[in-house]
Amino acid sequence: MNNINKIKGAPPFPKDLMQTISNRNNLLIKALDYTPTETRILEEQRKANILHEKQQDILTQIAENTAPIKDMVNLMQTSNLKQEEMSLLLAGIFDIGASRSQEEAEGKFKKIISKISESGEIAGNVTTLVGMAVNVYDTVKQFIN
Repeated sequence: MNNINKIKGAPPFPKDLMQTISNRNNLLIKALDYTPTETRILEEQRKANILHEKQQDILTQIAENTAPIKDMVNLMQTSNLKQEEMSLLLAGIFDIGASRSQEEAEGKFKKIISKISESGEIAGNVTTLVGMAVNVYDTVKQFIN
């Protein structure tokens, strides 16, 4: 403050004006550093909403990924086939997943579809088995390509 008054030819700078400028500067600095409570709350809510959405997505994925387990248990309980026969069909479906090439996957897929068709199983279970085979086959194709 004193340096301004020492400049040659400059009129004296009023001390109260310097104090006012300094006070306003300090207020501006505080205002820029200060985040109002409402803004912080809204930001926390936004973060919580994003986290909730991610959790919902994960739960949905878990439900989708575990749905075949329910189908398998239902098949085992409602099947006209012996448990060993049903287990062989399920093993054939899962064997598609071990394929190393498109041709191998397609061959295993056709073979299990034929076995399912010849199994004498009830229509609803045939549909479920075929659906499972298609899902495994489609998944394998994505990994091979």
